[in-house]
Amino acid sequence: MMEGLEESAASSGTSTTSNAFVNELMLNEKFKLFLKDLMQEAVQEKMKTLVSDVNALRTEVDDLKEDLQKLRGENHDLFCKQEKLEHEREKDEMLRADLTNQLHSRSKAVEDLQQYTRRNCVLVTGVPEEEKENTDATIIKLANERMKVPLSEDDLDRSHRIGKPTTGKARAIVVKFSRYNVRNKFIMNRTNLKGTKIAVHDLLTPFTQQLLKRAQELVEQCHRVKAAWTWDGRVTVLVAANGKSRKVTVTSQEQLHKIYSEQQ
Repeated sequence: MMEGLEESAASSGTSTTSNAFVNELMLNEKFKLFLKDLMQEAVQEKMKTLVSDVNALRTEVDDLKEDLQKLRGENHDLFCKQEKLEHEREKDEMLRADLTNQLHSRSKAVEDLQQYTRRNCVLVTGVPEEEKENTDATIIKLANERMKVPLSEDDLDRSHRIGKPTTGKARAIVVKFSRYNVRNKFIMNRTNLKGTKIAVHDLLTPFTQQLLKRAQELVEQCHRVKAAWTWDGRVTVLVAANGKSRKVTVTSQEQLHKIYSEQQ
């Protein structure tokens, strides 16, 4: 037990001596200067590192600013190109629309001219065909005997069958009259052929034929369209609306589509 007290006293003595040494060391000016220099050196070293890091960040930021400026420039160029392309596209669309309208107008003008050249003509169907026949004589006989229209050779320009001969089927006859008023008198009296297999029609262009065909289909498909016919090469439909009926001259498939759509 005495040995333990002696060890404790020795330890206590050593600790007291160490504390006294530290206190004396802290009061020593040279040691203070040493610590100050050591701290300054550490701070300076740290500052160098921080400055280096800051400079590196500044360089990165400058690089990013430069890249951003380039991107803005490229974006502006792309925007200008896009505007230019959009402007050119609009010009192309306007030009295409203008050309389409011109083509439509010219096509209609050609169609009207083609139909006009047929204004003195009619198409007669259902007339029995004979070998080595004279179609002028056949039409004159038909007009005088069945249609009650006085007709002579002077009233006809020419007439002929159209299409290839088919056994058991009479081909239609195209008749061109010498005068428009004679042609009109002939076609106005076609009602006298009712009850026979013979019919008289306007001589239509392929376009007008298709237009008439579609109009006649609408008579079956659209309850508003009551009838469809041609007169003087123009397609006319009878349209019912609000308890009344009105005649509409049709010049295009789009117009027929509009009439059909209005009932939906």
